[in-house]
Amino acid sequence: MLKIVKNTLALIGILSSLTACQTTPAEPKVQLTAEEVRVAFTNREWGWKKTTTHFNFGKDGSYTYKDSHSSLSGKYTISNDGILCAINSLEGKSPGLRTCYTFYKQGEKYVYYHDRSDKYYTAYLR
Repeated sequence: MLKIVKNTLALIGILSSLTACQTTPAEPKVQLTAEEVRVAFTNREWGWKKTTTHFNFGKDGSYTYKDSHSSLSGKYTISNDGILCAINSLEGKSPGLRTCYTFYKQGEKYVYYHDRSDKYYTAYLR
């Protein structure tokens, strides 16, 4: 009987330590509506790194992007499903290049999907 109790306690200890090692799953991403994108991301600066990138999507449909290596500008639109697409101006680097962003709320943070890189990034509002 004592051997059964010891084995049971050992098994409980192993199961407890396995449970403690489990990580919680990431919170789900909830896509923003067009209006939520306008409120959160237009007429303010934001970036995908805390200090080195700066996007600004103006209320007039123009945008600028700056980082330590380049700067871009152009026009953007937000579709009814909340996807923001920017097209670079015909002057400067990558003329006419189109990039679309799909924005999400994930817990307390914003993330966005960058269509050309096929990756998700955290969006830092400033």
